[in-house]
Amino acid sequence: MNETGETPSLNADEHRDLQELLPWYVTRRLDADEHARVDAHVAAFWWATRIASRSSGSATAPRPRATAR
Repeated sequence: MNETGETPSLNADEHRDLQELLPWYVTRRLDADEHARVDAHVAAFWWATRIASRSSGSATAPRPRATAR
């Protein structure tokens, strides 16, 4: 569940596809739509790992920093 109460979509194929975009994401070479798609996925993944870590009793993952556009 994310901060708005929605369950994030962490489809394995989508996750792999977005991982391939990370080099362009960090160098800010994606168009606005692709950048927003990666941002949303990173946030959903962060929330999912935070929830999982809480239920397993491990330390929480650090929150990702927003990228400047």
